Amino acid sequence: MSNALAFAAVTECIKDVLHTGLSLPSIQNVVGNYDVTSVAPDLIKASTLATNQLNVFLYQITPNAALRNADLPTRTGDGDQTRRPVLAVDLHYLITAYSRNGSQAEIMLGQASHLLHDRPIFSKHDISTMETKWTAGADPFLKNIAASGLSGQMEIVRIITQEQSAEELSKLWSAFQTPYRPTMAFLVSVLLIEAEGPSRRVLPVLTIGENDRGPTVEPNLILSVPLLVKVGFPDQEISATLSVAMDIEGHHLDGANPGVDFVSLHDDRRLAASIMQSHTANKISVKLTDAHNASNPALPPKDAWSIGPYSVTVRIRKPGEAFERTTNRLIFALAPKIDGVALSMPGGKLRAIVNCSPKVNPGQRATLIIGDWEITAKPFATATDQLEFEEKLPDRIKSGEQYLFRLRVDEVESPFIDRTKEPPGFRADARKTIP
Repeated sequence: MSNALAFAAVTECIKDVLHTGLSLPSIQNVVGNYDVTSVAPDLIKASTLATNQLNVFLYQITPNAALRNADLPTRTGDGDQTRRPVLAVDLHYLITAYSRNGSQAEIMLGQASHLLHDRPIFSKHDISTMETKWTAGADPFLKNIAASGLSGQMEIVRIITQEQSAEELSKLWSAFQTPYRPTMAFLVSVLLIEAEGPSRRVLPVLTIGENDRGPTVEPNLILSVPLLVKVGFPDQEISATLSVAMDIEGHHLDGANPGVDFVSLHDDRRLAASIMQSHTANKISVKLTDAHNASNPALPPKDAWSIGPYSVTVRIRKPGEAFERTTNRLIFALAPKIDGVALSMPGGKLRAIVNCSPKVNPGQRATLIIGDWEITAKPFATATDQLEFEEKLPDRIKSGEQYLFRLRVDEVESPFIDRTKEPPGFRADARKTIP
């Protein structure tokens, strides 16, 4: 596969072909001394040239339409590079002839057109021969580009003459900011540039399944690998709470001692379900229970749950297999649960002490919503399961009346809707009376 040196290698191959073709006696006797260059047209001053000149200029590089996406994907889902990405490009060239004698410029340009038409490809042998010549030569630049790897790329380098309208040529030479000279355009396709650096090369597959039994197929559209499709909670709730069973539904979940892993999307902490309730091929039920940190009850243990979003995956070891399979992941939210509310009215203000689970961590925003009135919790320095709220009642909130109470932590609210009814209603245990 080629590297970035191949851009210069292609140009030098073209220059070599043109230089050799112009040296034919029938041409050189008419043209005389000449030189083949590869510089920008605005750097060439025809009035100061000491000899005739044929210039090869790479003016544009475009992605190759057929191969631009042929190497995808180059990375695994975990981000590991499985192969180096390959850039497929086409090179657009202009050949321009310069001479004080206009006829000599036309002869050089005509000969160049014939040479590229007569030799429409650079074969691997052609390029390898040129690389050998560059390596044996004295020019240090050519010695370096001999390591371009151009002769080793899979695709053959093709030369295609292009038609340029007067308008297109006018735009190009206006961009060069130099007077127009006789010009021909051609395309070199395709150049495959591969990045340098290490990549991951996986071993070949020698057997599929135990005793090379082959892949497992089923007469349906369900994948034959362990797959999670849904997480469910009691009473049709849409979020999880502690000490409540959680159903993880899927396919092909049968296996000995499945592992259920939870990862906090806030801080990437990994937790495990404490209690396995039941396990079938299509459903796993677990109860989310918090650990207890006896040495410092004020701080949550490392494996303690916190309010917020989580992902869940299941690890399955199938009978007769020596490895574990890991399912896809599903996302759910762990909501705060109100364990108790104590209300009082000191000094005409409403004071609410709310006990909740799990603990609320410093940095999390906790608010209590009473009806449509939202109060922010007083600051707390350590993780706590007891939040304090104190605020003067607004006119719309009346003492002696019942209101719906719900705790919101980082936009996740405690359960307050009874979804088992048709139509749904508000839960009776979420209503409290203002003293």
